[in-house]
Amino acid sequence: MRIIAGRLRHRLLKRPDEKTTRPTTDRVRESIFNILSHKYNIDFSEINVLDAFAGSGSMGLEALSRGAKYVYFVEKDLKAAHILQENITSLKVEKETTVFKTDILKLEKTSTFVKLIFLDPPYQSDLLKPACIHLKKTGWIQEKTLICVESAIGKAQEKLNDLKLLEKRIYSQSEISFWSLV
Repeated sequence: MRIIAGRLRHRLLKRPDEKTTRPTTDRVRESIFNILSHKYNIDFSEINVLDAFAGSGSMGLEALSRGAKYVYFVEKDLKAAHILQENITSLKVEKETTVFKTDILKLEKTSTFVKLIFLDPPYQSDLLKPACIHLKKTGWIQEKTLICVESAIGKAQEKLNDLKLLEKRIYSQSEISFWSLV
């Protein structure tokens, strides 16, 4: 697994054990970032990002490589969080990141505006809706926040609390959906 574009392009990332995580493939990640840049006009140099259920941190680190100002990672699995921290250290981006080694439902309130959130809960969990409720309640999801969700094909939500589905795309075994507040 590698960083696709930006200042960290071609740098390799360590991966956690695939029994506990499911990394987003390079091809899917590249497609997501093309959509974010070209359809949603995301200017990464102006945004803070939250990478929830971060695993190796590939989504947040890709955003950082493309110019994101700051990336917050949430990963409760301690082995995955250790790999994530190793990736951050090897890329020398410690000053541009914070890692919360906690359950997403225990993430504390923020006053920081986060423009983009990546949500990639375990496919067999029912964590997506509770995570969105908690992130909104604690200020991570705000009016202009764009949420990118990765889920198993056919398991994506049609309704997600008070979020509006903007679009869905299918990539191999994954369904990618984009959401915002109604």
